[in-house]
Amino acid sequence: MFVNALKSRCLATKSFASFRQFSSTRSSLQNALQYDVTIIGAGIAGSSLACALKSQEIFKNLKVAIVDPAPIKKIAEWNPPLDSFSNRTVQITNATQRFLKRVWDSVFQERIQSYSKVVVSDFLGKSSVKFDDSVGTGNDSAAFLIENINLTSGCAKILTQTENSNVDVYTAKVEEISHYDASSETTVPPSEFSPKTQIYPQLSLSDNSCIRTRLLIGTDGANSVVRKFANISHSVYPYEQSGLVACAMFSELNNTAYQRFLPTGPIVFLPHPNGFANLIWSIDNNVLSKLKNVSDETFVTLVNMAFRLRSYSDLEYILNSINEDGSIPENFDLDKELEWCKRLSLDPSSQSSNPNEPISLPPLVKSITKGSRQSFPYRLSNASTYYSHRIALVGDAAHTMHPLAGMGFNSGVYDIIELCKYISKAISNGEDIGSTEYVLKPYNSARYAADVALQSYVDELWHLFRSKNPIITTGRGIAMRLLDKFPLIKSQVVKQIMY
Repeated sequence: MFVNALKSRCLATKSFASFRQFSSTRSSLQNALQYDVTIIGAGIAGSSLACALKSQEIFKNLKVAIVDPAPIKKIAEWNPPLDSFSNRTVQITNATQRFLKRVWDSVFQERIQSYSKVVVSDFLGKSSVKFDDSVGTGNDSAAFLIENINLTSGCAKILTQTENSNVDVYTAKVEEISHYDASSETTVPPSEFSPKTQIYPQLSLSDNSCIRTRLLIGTDGANSVVRKFANISHSVYPYEQSGLVACAMFSELNNTAYQRFLPTGPIVFLPHPNGFANLIWSIDNNVLSKLKNVSDETFVTLVNMAFRLRSYSDLEYILNSINEDGSIPENFDLDKELEWCKRLSLDPSSQSSNPNEPISLPPLVKSITKGSRQSFPYRLSNASTYYSHRIALVGDAAHTMHPLAGMGFNSGVYDIIELCKYISKAISNGEDIGSTEYVLKPYNSARYAADVALQSYVDELWHLFRSKNPIITTGRGIAMRLLDKFPLIKSQVVKQIMY
């Protein structure tokens, strides 16, 4: 009776009821809990997905679980400091912000910086492109900078609201994932697994809970256990480069984002409110240890110089002069070098191949928050597919890219938007929300090509700006100057990416 109810294509609400009835009878003997959707990973991607499944009317009858060892209830109570910002942030596009509207209403608004002004410059090409309010759409900002913790805290506030909630939060680790055959009430060994309608993912958690689910979604990052369980192959290409991040304090207020492409990798300032900024310096691993070991004061000096030096040989000379332990040789006057750079900054045209079009420079950094300097490796990765039997991969569990375009999290949100769309269609049509035909294949078709295209674009951009070939650097300079002269083209670029 219950098996037939599971197999039948009836109205969504009826199929949910039948599914749970099956759980409450046969499965209760093994203390198993049955869910329609189970999300593994409560980072910004997983929490955002859970909030979408909780807040949208079409999903109100879904029973959802989100599992993560991090204490979501404690994250909901995050009380931000008044004198600093986190060094881990995400750039949110206008399109992403609209999708996260309910979450947006739950975050600390005073810690979000909206911006449309961006200056992208090329060290060797001596050229720049300026994006400003004129290339946006009306009064909307093109982008927003928000701390990861602010966003996850906003999600956690929604997820821990218990009134009329269809989402259960499990603070636990996933100990094991297996396949459960509802027809025989047995666990299926991997060697005997075949994708049958009545086989469901089953999770054993560290709090002794057992969960069975119609749809298992992996939002558990680049080292996804869900992807490994699904036996989905995963290609990884290290960049041999890392991101060195810090929370910086400018000498003056600023609401413009700055990115300068250096041969060693791009350096970026993304604005926070009140004169703070998120610094991301993409640097080759063979130089990384030096920049991690220098004092905060020396690091601030190097950051200011990285935006103001006009010769790559000067930058190489300075970086090579620093000892591996981060110390500065006695005969090397770094402060004198900075003063020279400051004098150059009074004549910004020295940074440009065209004296009539000087490159805008960011304000000087006066300090960084103590302990905020950290690094993380870059890699390009992609799963061979974003789905398996009753399993979907979202965000970093499916794909990662170089962060130079600030699109990593946004591409994960676009995954969420598409997956929610097909789950919604399945509900409306009375189909199984874990169906390969109606949900998982269409989701994979919608996102796989788009993610690969974005990854390829970002990767080509990284290689292009990394080149020191004079022909390529000259071509880059010409292309950037031409782009800067055509506001309509810039506007289309911004709208395509951000809106």
